[in-house]
Amino acid sequence: MEILTGIFILLVIILFVRHYLLVKDIKDIRKQLEVIQEAEETNQIVTNPHNFFELNRLIQVINLDIVRNQANLVQYRANEQMLKEQMTNISHDLRTPLASILGYFELMNDEETTEEEKQQYLKVIQKRSKLLQVLIANYYDLARIESDEYPLQMRTIHVNTMLAEILATFYYDFSNKCMNVEVSQDSPSLHVLADEKMLHRVFINLIQNVLKHGCEECKIAHQINDNHGFTKITNKTSKVEDMEIEQVFTRLYSLDKTRNTGSAGIGLTIAHLLLEKMGHQITADIDEDGWFSITIYWNHAI
Repeated sequence: MEILTGIFILLVIILFVRHYLLVKDIKDIRKQLEVIQEAEETNQIVTNPHNFFELNRLIQVINLDIVRNQANLVQYRANEQMLKEQMTNISHDLRTPLASILGYFELMNDEETTEEEKQQYLKVIQKRSKLLQVLIANYYDLARIESDEYPLQMRTIHVNTMLAEILATFYYDFSNKCMNVEVSQDSPSLHVLADEKMLHRVFINLIQNVLKHGCEECKIAHQINDNHGFTKITNKTSKVEDMEIEQVFTRLYSLDKTRNTGSAGIGLTIAHLLLEKMGHQITADIDEDGWFSITIYWNHAI
C-alpha cells in the first residue's frame, strides 16, 4: 500500500512539474511572439524551450506564418520602392516635354521673337505635344492591360504578312537611320492564334524599339518546330555595356538613364504583357558582338 501511495505521489509530482514547465513554455512562446511582432525586421522564429510534443505542431504552424509574413513584408517594401521609382520616372517623363512646351510658349510671347522664330518654336511645340500625347496614351494602355481591360478576340493571323506590312510603314524611318532590314527568305509561312489589334501593337512596339536603339542592320526570321513557332528580330546595337538584359521587359526600364530622349521604357513591357495575355512568350538576349535579339515563342503555330 505504501508503495502504491509513493508511486501515486511521484506521478502527481511529475504531472505538476510537467504542467508547470508547459505553462512556463507557453508564456515564453508568448514573449517570443511579442518580441517578433515589435521587431521591424527580424529572422527570428519561435523555439520550443523544453521540446514538448504538444507544442511542436503549434510552433511549426506559428513559424510558417511568421516566415510568410516576413516574406510578404520584404515583397511589400520592394514593391513600394519600385512604385516610388516608377512614379518618379513617370513624373520626369511627363514633365520634360511639358516644360519644353511651356518654355517655347514663353519664347513665342517674347516681343523680340521674330515671326520666323515663332514658326520654328511652334513646330517644336507640336512635336513635344505629340510626344506627351503618346506618353500619356502608353501609360493609359499599360494600366488597362494590367487591370485586364483588354478583351481578347482571338483568330488565326498570318504573322509574315502582318509583320511585312508594318515594316513597310517604317520604310522611310529605317532609310533615314541608314538601317538595312533583312527578312530571311527561308522563313516558313507562319500562322498563329492571336488578337489582331494586340499583335499589331506588339510588332509596332518591337519595330520602334529597333529604331530607337538599333543601328546598321536588322534581321528578321520565322521558324516552325513541332507545332511551335518562333519569330526572331535581331538588330545591331552600340549599347551592349549599358543594357541590363534581365530588365528590358520591366516597366519603365530605359537605356536612357536621364530619360530625356522621349523613351519611357514602356514599349517592350506592353509587348510582353500582350503576348502573355494571348498565350505566347517573349525573351531577349544580347551577345558580345552587339547583336540584340527579341524572340517570340508562338504557342500552337501552323
